Amino acid sequence: MIVIFAGTAPESFNIKNFAPTNIGAFLNPLETNKALYALATSLDVVTIWSLVLLAIGTAMVAGVKRNSGYIAVFGWWAIFVIIGVGTAAAFGG
Repeated sequence: MIVIFAGTAPESFNIKNFAPTNIGAFLNPLETNKALYALATSLDVVTIWSLVLLAIGTAMVAGVKRNSGYIAVFGWWAIFVIIGVGTAAAFGG
């Protein structure tokens, strides 16, 4: 609601990109390839920061090196991003 009241036109509001914290917020979803748009929305500053914190926490709880935590967390994230991009490419949504 804050984004809408800040001056964004209600007809151009997109629930998937309500704040410009990812690259996809700067792309037109109607003119951009669906797979590219899905990839661009996955590259989010908030998501990446959350993944960094999750990787550090995973490494500390598991008692392994920090690199192992990063590999585990970012590896799973990459798998889900690839699945999402593949789904967008195959089905257009």
